[in-house]
Amino acid sequence: MKRLFYLFVLSFLINCLFVPLYAQESDVTTVFLVRHAEKENDGSIDPVLTPTGRARALELAYVLKDVKLNAVYDTPYKRTQQTAKPTADNHRLKAETISSLKTDDLKTFVNNVVKNHKGGSILIVSHSNIVPVIIKLIRRDEFNAGEVEYINDSVYDDLFVVSFTKREAARVLNLKYGKHTPIK
Repeated sequence: MKRLFYLFVLSFLINCLFVPLYAQESDVTTVFLVRHAEKENDGSIDPVLTPTGRARALELAYVLKDVKLNAVYDTPYKRTQQTAKPTADNHRLKAETISSLKTDDLKTFVNNVVKNHKGGSILIVSHSNIVPVIIKLIRRDEFNAGEVEYINDSVYDDLFVVSFTKREAARVLNLKYGKHTPIK
């Protein structure tokens, strides 16, 4: 029941609040951004998801099951790939990997994604320090890379929805999905 409520709220907000009255539905681009799900704390550079993380990845796929996604993007790390895979599979898509997480390369990536998927919906699964940068790049906000607020390392339940017809006027909604993760 809780899942249905969240799905209803998400659908309502996307369809009613984010679509300007003057815009046709095909003009609105929506980007869903999440940090990867819970990862093993094994000391490695590239840990896999924990059982809780795998459950969260399935929850993300459930939450986005009725959204018509045009593309799914992840990073070269197992934790983002494992988070993205259930959603990509549900939509019969193959997740594309963001090749570089450097700010200049991310700027090129975001510009290409926005251009190539104008009027579509995209999921990007990334990291606590990259998701806020991508949001700023979508909005064309000025920022210094060292001054961007990161997502707290203990938080995995944020689902950011960035919707726009014009990037500078993009609206950002921060929803929660799956099991609540309190800030430590």
